[in-house]
Amino acid sequence: MVRLLLLFMMPTAGMLSTAHAQHADDKVEVHHVRLTGHTGDAKFDRDYTLKVHAGCVERNRAMGWPVKTQSVADLPPVLHQLEIDFYYASNRMLQLHRHIDYYLDQKDCSIPRTETRLTYLDSSAGLCTMHHERGEASGDCDSGAHAHASPEHWQALAPSGPDSKMMTAPLPPDLPPEIRDRVEAHRQQRRESPPWPQPTGERRTMAGVSCEVYALSKPIRREQCIARPSASRFPIPSSRFNRSVPGLLLSTESTPPGLTLHTEEVHLNKLVPERLFRVPGELRVVTPKGIKP
Repeated sequence: MVRLLLLFMMPTAGMLSTAHAQHADDKVEVHHVRLTGHTGDAKFDRDYTLKVHAGCVERNRAMGWPVKTQSVADLPPVLHQLEIDFYYASNRMLQLHRHIDYYLDQKDCSIPRTETRLTYLDSSAGLCTMHHERGEASGDCDSGAHAHASPEHWQALAPSGPDSKMMTAPLPPDLPPEIRDRVEAHRQQRRESPPWPQPTGERRTMAGVSCEVYALSKPIRREQCIARPSASRFPIPSSRFNRSVPGLLLSTESTPPGLTLHTEEVHLNKLVPERLFRVPGELRVVTPKGIKP
């Protein structure tokens, strides 16, 4: 009788298969933003690479080494291209990065095309970094893909502004006058040139979505356009690129040129497969102590 009961309670292969299928079909509501752009100064990088290439050809020919000539027409206008897909969920953030680069190979003076794919899963539970070309993932890569991360903590990651404790905490009454003056001067400098982006009052529309422009003046000039659409069905977290301002990052530019990204498309309240957030099966998860079983 007991054996019969145990057999009855054991899941059949069909039941396990159904449960797995249901898990695979789980959906997560996200805002999907695709940005494209480049790193560095595109014109300078291209001109400099061609100049170094010419020197490489001259040297290798003189030394009798292999030479692959490269014409201007062989290279694209931008040598360091970047494409990022942001998936903003209520309690976690997924970023899929695709880098396409052209670097000079000094051995034969060729300028081959290379592609690198990185995925970042970021939340209050930590950061999981997936290196697809290396075939490994590292960091906080749990089996639940941060599904149970706290959204409250995640929202709180954005630093506060000028009214933070550092700026408003009362100074000790016995603080020496010269130290007090130095602290007050530092606070005044931060008020005048805060180290976090400030709203400029300008608004733009990108891919049909309205965004607010934020600017940072020092140490480099950087502008970002952040959207907080009213159609969103959940509070939008910040990303690695706009930690201090929660919202959808629709563009970023810096002067001198460093990183330039502009929105290609935006999809609000979109359902995506839950497995998108998980470490792909072909990647091994590496911990400081080695590889997870």
